[in-house]
Amino acid sequence: MNKELKFDVSKNLYIEAQKYIPQGVNSAGRSSSTFKPHPIFIDKGIGSKIYDVDGNKFIDYYLAAGPLILGHNPKIVIDGVKKQLDKGTIFWSEIPLTIELAKNITNIIPSAEMVRFSSTGTEAVIHAIRMARGFTNKNKIIKFEGQYHGDIDYFITAWSYDKIGGSKDNPFKFAESKGIPEKVLDDILIAEWNNVESIEKVVLKNRDEIAAIITAPIVCSCGVIPPTQKYLQILREICNENNILLIFDEIVTGFRVALGGAQEHYKVIPDICITGKAMGSGFPISAIMGKEEIMNILNDDKVVHLGTFNANPLCITASNITINHLKKGALDYIHKQGDKLIKGINDSIQDLGIEAIIQGHESVFQLFFTKLDQIESCRELNKVNHKKYEEFSSELKNRGVWIYPKATGHWFISEAHDDETIDETVNIIYQALKRTK
Repeated sequence: MNKELKFDVSKNLYIEAQKYIPQGVNSAGRSSSTFKPHPIFIDKGIGSKIYDVDGNKFIDYYLAAGPLILGHNPKIVIDGVKKQLDKGTIFWSEIPLTIELAKNITNIIPSAEMVRFSSTGTEAVIHAIRMARGFTNKNKIIKFEGQYHGDIDYFITAWSYDKIGGSKDNPFKFAESKGIPEKVLDDILIAEWNNVESIEKVVLKNRDEIAAIITAPIVCSCGVIPPTQKYLQILREICNENNILLIFDEIVTGFRVALGGAQEHYKVIPDICITGKAMGSGFPISAIMGKEEIMNILNDDKVVHLGTFNANPLCITASNITINHLKKGALDYIHKQGDKLIKGINDSIQDLGIEAIIQGHESVFQLFFTKLDQIESCRELNKVNHKKYEEFSSELKNRGVWIYPKATGHWFISEAHDDETIDETVNIIYQALKRTK
């Protein structure tokens, strides 16, 4: 039987943290309601591993929620950032490397005719929505159930699968946090993901008022739910026919599903795209990009986009190094390793006769304990065994594999996950599945 790990130092630090920090953490997603019985405190990360303050080592498949596409502390990035540190950290002015990064992105991402940089995904979404409204002179935005687009008042609605209600054609719209006035949601419309009839009805009812439809091309905020066949193309056609902008939130999928993002993979080009996470290898940066005529709405401050840390030199440096490295074959290797891990998990599922599926992409995927052949919408997460997933994640944790412990999360792969690491993980997963069968 596997020896149970000890987390005494983390527990004591968590108790101390709660005296000074609400919940003892700095993001609700890290709280004890998710990481039971309490969050762990990390000492360091190296390659595919993280080491906590109790001396435990874990193979990391959450990778700080996705940014660490090259693994923890990648030497190529850290060395480049150290050189920039000697020159300065911030200037409130532009640096030549920003132009290089802009060229890099516009050459890689199909929708990127021009690009502007921010610090976080939330900031990028805020400005993408502002640009869409400013360009179209319309206010309403359609979002889909189960999709998270940052910590923004008007998007903290119809997100949590266990709170979603109403019919598929008329979903409930409600603020999922106190402090959000009801009027904030007046211009937000909700549709069900992967449901053509749902989005068509919402558009038909509001077509002259809709500025944009925003969606992740692969949903990664309620597990991982890819689009059904031609669904993204249908969204593109609906937008074209009704003078609506299509916004892709590629904060998770950008530079991970393909160099050009999920839009390259599915060959559907949005009007505006936002990306972040993987492009900075752990340094906080995001980008807003799109057609030149839309991006030019920022000229002469017709639409305002501000931020002290926008295009921070350290983050620009990290992004240039990361993207250039991915272009040289690193992303192909990451996909190969992800495919190997997925095959290993599927073999274990079949060998043990467990009712479970894996869906997503080689670089970001999720395992669902369910009788369904496929999860196509957030509502179908009610047909997933969430308790079993938490038991499974606990077994993995005690065996030295770190994942997000909820079925609403996802697994990420990095360049640091080599063959030996994948083989070790598959063996551990087999034992964990056997225990939770």
